[in-house]
Parts: sequence; C-alpha cells; structure tokens
Amino acid sequence: MKIAVKAPAERNTGNAWDILHESSDVVAVCQAWLSVLAPNIDRLGAALVILKGVNEDTFRPVAIWPDVAMDVSSLLEITQQVLERRQIIENRPAVSFTVGNRIAYPGQIALPLINNGILHGAVVIGLTSMTEENLRTVRGRLSLGVGWLIQLFWRTSYLKTSFGLESCALLLDLRLIVAEKQNFQEALISLVNNLTVRLNLKRVSLGWVEHHEVKVKAISHTAHFKYQHEAVQLLASAMQEAYDQRRAIVMPDPHNATGPSAAYVLTGDHEQLLKTSSTDAVGSYLLQMGGQINGVLTFEYTPGHPPTVDDVQLAEALSSQVAPILLDKWELDHWLGGKLKTKLRQGMHAVFGPDHPVYTLAAGVSLALLVTLAVVTGEFRVTAKTVIEGLVQRAAVAPFEGFIGQAFVRAGDRIQAGQLVATLDDKDLKLEKVRLESESAQTLHKYREAQAKHDRAAASVLGAKLDQTQAELSLVTEKLERANIKAPFDGYVVSGDLSQKLGAPVKQGDLLFEITPLDAYRVILQVDERDIAYLADGQPGQLTLTGVTGLKLPFTVKKVTPIAIAEEGANYFRVEAELNGEKPILRPGMEGVGKISVGEEKLWWIWTRRLFDWLSLKLWTWLP
Repeated sequence: MKIAVKAPAERNTGNAWDILHESSDVVAVCQAWLSVLAPNIDRLGAALVILKGVNEDTFRPVAIWPDVAMDVSSLLEITQQVLERRQIIENRPAVSFTVGNRIAYPGQIALPLINNGILHGAVVIGLTSMTEENLRTVRGRLSLGVGWLIQLFWRTSYLKTSFGLESCALLLDLRLIVAEKQNFQEALISLVNNLTVRLNLKRVSLGWVEHHEVKVKAISHTAHFKYQHEAVQLLASAMQEAYDQRRAIVMPDPHNATGPSAAYVLTGDHEQLLKTSSTDAVGSYLLQMGGQINGVLTFEYTPGHPPTVDDVQLAEALSSQVAPILLDKWELDHWLGGKLKTKLRQGMHAVFGPDHPVYTLAAGVSLALLVTLAVVTGEFRVTAKTVIEGLVQRAAVAPFEGFIGQAFVRAGDRIQAGQLVATLDDKDLKLEKVRLESESAQTLHKYREAQAKHDRAAASVLGAKLDQTQAELSLVTEKLERANIKAPFDGYVVSGDLSQKLGAPVKQGDLLFEITPLDAYRVILQVDERDIAYLADGQPGQLTLTGVTGLKLPFTVKKVTPIAIAEEGANYFRVEAELNGEKPILRPGMEGVGKISVGEEKLWWIWTRRLFDWLSLKLWTWLP
C-alpha cells in the first residue's frame, strides 16, 4: 500500500456537529469527527484519518488531531499494517522518544474503514499511555464512532450512483427528444429549450460549424434572433474560442485547474460574456464525433448555482451523445449537392487535417504515384498464354481397315527415322496372299495350255484373269508392307498410346500417332481479342515457360491468324512466333506466358486501358 505522509491543508471546520450532520465534504467531516471523538478518549496524544485518493492507489491523511501540521510519521508502521491486514491492529512500541513535534506513542490502535468489502482507509490513534482498561474503552468508542465515517462513504456512493442513474435517464430522454424532430432546426430548438429547463440553466445556446466558423443556430426560449446583434456576436465569439482551442472552456473552472495546461487556455471572450450576461458562470462544450467538431453548446448558469465537477462531466457526456443525431439531421436537410459537398469537405479534412497524419501521408504518396503514372512512360507489352508446338507434325494413320497388332512406343517417347512404332494384325493378309499366289499359278498354267492349243479365246480370258489375280496379289503384298508403321524422321511422339488398345479394330485413316521433330519448334500465343489490334508481324517478345521460370526466351512474331477461336467463354487469336537464338531443352505441349513488345506508352494508359475499353463498350450498349 502507498501512503503519502504529507499533512492535509487546514480548513475552517465551524461547528463539528453541524458539519457531521450536514456537510458532504469528506475532509471536513473527517476533521469534525476527530474533533468530536478526541474529548471522549483518555490519554489521546494524536489521531489521524487515512483515506484513499479519488482515482488513485495512494492513501493520504485527510484529518489530523490536534494539529494538522504535526508530525505523525511514528504512526506510519501501524498504518501500513492495518491497510495490509484489513483488521484492527494494536501496537505497543518498545522505544519511546520525543524529538521536536515527533513523538513515539507507547499505545497505538488502528482500525480499517471498510464498506461493502471496499477498503476506504483507516483511523489511527496514538495514546500517551496504554492500560488494559483504557484499551477496552478506546476500542469500544472507536468501533462505535467509525459508523459516522462508514455512513459517509455509503452516502457518497449512493449519491454517485443516484446521480449516474439520473444522468443516464436525462441523456436518454434528450436523445429521444432530438431524434423525433423532423428537421435540423427543430431539433436544435428543442434541445436548447429542454436543457435550460432540465438543468435549471439561465440560457443555452448552440452554434454549428460551417467552413471552420461557428454560427449561432439556436438560443433557448428565443424563436427569432439576428446574427448581427451584439449579444449573438458575443456568443459566437465565445463558441469560436472553444472551437479554435479544441477544448471545453468553463468559467470559473470547478476543477480549479492550476497546472501548466490551464495557463495556455485563452478565455477572453468567455470573460466578456460573463460581464455582459449577468451570470456567475458560463461553459462551452464541444459537439464532436470521430475527432471532428461539428458544433458548440454554451451554458449560461443560473446565478448562485455555479457548475460542479459532476455538472461539467454531464455536459460533456451530453455533447458527445447528441452530436451524431444532430449531424445526421443536418446532412438530411441538405440537397444532394450539399451532402456531396459535406462528404467531400469531411474527406479533405480527414486527409489534410492535423488529426490523421497517416491519411495525409497516404494521400501524398497516392498523389505522387498518380503524377508519376500520368507523366512517366513505359514499355507496353501484350500478355498472352503461350504453348510450344513442333514446327512440323506428322500423323501416323491406319493404312487400311484391320486390327492393332503391336505397339512399341507411346506419347513422349523419342524415336529415330525408320523405327518401327506399331504393327497391324496381318494374319488375314498372309492367308490372302497364299490364296492369290496359288490362284495365280493355276491361272498361269491354264493360260499356257490354251496358248499351246492355240485357243485364243480361252487364252484371252485366262490372261485377263491372270492380270487381275496378280494385281490383287500386289495390293495384298503392299498392305503387308504397310502393316509395319515406321517413324518418318527423328523426333518425339506427341500423342498416341496403343498399348491399351491391342487387338482393337481401326479404320483406314484413323490417327494412331503424332510425331514432331526434335529441334524444330514454334510458339503459339493465344492473344485476347481486345489486344489483337496492337499486334503485327515482326514484333519482338519474350517467353517464360512454367517448367523453366528462371529463363526468358526471345521470339519474333511471324503470323497473326485472322480467325478467332472460342474457348472457355472467351475469344482469342492464334499468333505464331519463332524462337530466336539458342533453345533450351523444350518439349511440345509446354505452356507459359509470353509478352509481345508493342511500344512506349504512358503508364496510366497501360494499366487502365482495359477498364476504359470496358466502360466504352458498356456506354455504347446503354446509349439509345
């Protein structure tokens, strides 16, 4: 526990019993209580009341008997003990001494002040002598006497709770009253009139901020007023004084502010308002939301009833509660242009005002970026999905109807010229060849017999039949040779896998394999139809493949195909290009991203052209 040993300031306590019954000043009550208690305790050398400061963790002496200036440091140890143990402590120091006004009391008693489980402080008694009889008497009178102090704490807590509930009810009522009004001016008039009556004020005025100038908009119990009137101008000046300093100004200040910050508060206009309004106190409170001040409420208090600390806190809470509702009604009363102007002004204030330096920095960076985009040029390149294809693709097809016999390769295999890649089943062809050979031999024998007999008619028929048989035999022989499908050149098998189709029937012309050369490739770019107008033959570009991301391959556009292809809901054009320079290990079917260099353009156009193209098309669609 922290204990401050500084003595309390002297106060004029007046009649002790009157103070105990009527005063709400804690310090005065404690001092009066000691004055009443002291004559009833024999051999009393010193007594003090220790209380916890408001919003503090430090306990301070608020009342000392008989002299507030006397040294009570000898009672510090027992005070520390009673605050830590939270129970009555009796102590008899072994050493007694007297140095100046510092006395070590041979008898010490400390009683904690606890209300509803909350430790508020302690009462500490120093006795000049301590007997068992005197101890019992002191203990009993202390136990009875602290009831006055406990009742004081209970009453203070009750008053704070009651004031808080009344304040909440008042704030809620005022919010409802303001919210139910139809327009902004009605809400202002209703607010100032209700505040005057509910808070027992002499007059309440409200000013609204327009272009950083506070203009008086409503005065309680005043239907009409002229802004040029001297009294209204004086009110506006006081409101402007609070607005310019961005803080509430209350005169006289119930906080009795004497710190360094109070010395720099300008109050000249409020002092002038005090002189001319025949009142004892005025206060200006800011209507603000989200760090932005929208208006000022000025209270002129009834003479003889200056504001307390609680009154000031209530006024500040009220200002923050009604500010959002008033701002909404003010914006609703504006036309579209006025609302837009308001939002723009708020945005400009948020960006360039002193409250949000991060926004200001972001706005400056954004502005610099926009200027850079508008002035600086860059390389305009058309980006497109890219596929590697072989420069030549040869198809291996079925030479005749039949069945797949064997398959020696599949897609991805590397092959050499003349290598056998697949065969068709030739059993039927071989049988047909044997039959035709036998038939050809028989026909030849008969043909020779007819010639030997000089039977020209029979020889002529048999000769024609022999030619037919030999032709069919030649065709079968040719088919037998073509049943063995061989690679036309060195390359890769791009597509085709017959290993899972052995014995399956095929028709003449069916595609079996696609073969492409080893080192001859072309680049196919799938260019979006929105970018095709920028391309022409001979333009350079660079390609990055998915499998070789660290390598950029240069290429040159060779042909822009003038036919669009629809795929996956989009139209694109095939643009053929040729790779330049040395080529890495490529494979047909590899994909990547290619960029074709078109020329120099402004950066803003490069990054926004798609958006403007879309807007132009939509505008053309909507126009009649």
